[in-house]
Amino acid sequence: MKKLMFILSAALFPALAWSEVELYGTVKSGISVSRTQTGGGPKHTRTTVNDLGSHIGIRGSHRIGGQSSEREYASANQPAAKPLSMRERARRKKENGFLIPD
Repeated sequence: MKKLMFILSAALFPALAWSEVELYGTVKSGISVSRTQTGGGPKHTRTTVNDLGSHIGIRGSHRIGGQSSEREYASANQPAAKPLSMRERARRKKENGFLIPD
């Protein structure tokens, strides 16, 4: 009898507690290619991936018991590409007061 009660309670437990997580947002990026040559010297090609305004976030809910649920949100303006120049890193540090990790 105890084994049967344990099996039934274990089978019904997941129905009482469940969670849902959703990743949302847009990724907008572009590729820039530049080719330079100074004087008669060699040609230099530089290719970069640029962020054009990406936004991603995570939201989810947890059902606790009967019908009550709790919603949680977390979002960030996350670039799709790392800034490659020292100038871009210095600009972000000046704007935000601290350096945002890549």
